[in-house]
Amino acid sequence: MFACASVDATPFSYSTSKVAEGIYVFAEPTGHAIVSGNTVVIVGDDSVAVVDTGHHPGLTRQMIAEIRALTPKPVTFVVNTHWHNDHVAGNAEYAAAFPGAKFVAHAFTARLLDSETRTFQSATCQGFLRVQSKPLREALAAGLGLDGVALTEARRKRYQRYLDEADTASAECLEFRYRGADLAFEDRVTLRLGGREVHVMFLGRANTAGDAVVVVPDANVVAVGDILVHPFPFALQSYIGEWAAVLRRIEAMKPAVLVPGHGPPMRDLGYLADIASLMESIDRQVRTAYRSGMALEDLRKQVDLGEFRRRIAGDDPFLQANFDAMVAGSAVARAWQEATGKLEPEGLPRL
Repeated sequence: MFACASVDATPFSYSTSKVAEGIYVFAEPTGHAIVSGNTVVIVGDDSVAVVDTGHHPGLTRQMIAEIRALTPKPVTFVVNTHWHNDHVAGNAEYAAAFPGAKFVAHAFTARLLDSETRTFQSATCQGFLRVQSKPLREALAAGLGLDGVALTEARRKRYQRYLDEADTASAECLEFRYRGADLAFEDRVTLRLGGREVHVMFLGRANTAGDAVVVVPDANVVAVGDILVHPFPFALQSYIGEWAAVLRRIEAMKPAVLVPGHGPPMRDLGYLADIASLMESIDRQVRTAYRSGMALEDLRKQVDLGEFRRRIAGDDPFLQANFDAMVAGSAVARAWQEATGKLEPEGLPRL
């Protein structure tokens, strides 16, 4: 069992779990439209390493206060597992609180932080949220769901909750300050926190082309960012043909504790194996079905993910909708791009 306490800051919150001696996870509950990646705190003999810094500056400041309550030791390293804003928006808060901290990322992530994340603040960030939330606002005003079906009271409340989150996140855009990487690695780097070592490594392209895996050998704890997300994978600009191999490499490590990019820490690797099998199935089915010049929608008809949808989403409408969007939608589309040889580059959408 993990020791756990929670911090609430409507509409966002996080819980704290101690997963091993000197290792803590700050994780938000599932179900948010505006997500925030997990933060891992690794306390060594003379200093601290932090993995990912969250999406909400106010919550990041609370996490920093919690770290200071846990230990007087300074944060000397901050690792960003990838470039997405929900894992790096708190970087500037850590830089302000711990001026001596070095920021570590894979070389690809460091480049994307500079080219993409640097611009995602203030008016740009707010404009993005306006565009993203507009269909939901229009649907709520019309009393219809995005699928055209009349809103039930439960669904109306869920839409309103998502819009409340978007409004809060829009205000937070004004707090964002860019902080990129100091140390960019290609293969692996070892961080020393006194007697405790932390290995940061690249195992291949998966959720992004620069995913960092963080290993604490003495505790057998592995943090993997969005290579693994619970309760459904994020696959917007991912590498379906390579993803499963990365998951299998992590599985072979046999971690005692596996920390996903979103969702609770895990001691069982069954979910990881399920997602690896899912990615293997998508890649295999697309490669088998694709013919030169085949349109995406024609290919979709040849891909059957029904068993995985039942296993991962069950009867939960929220999970079903996200499986359909992230897996049957985005993941299959990325596999089709791979099959055509025209893989679109990662980056923020241009509004």
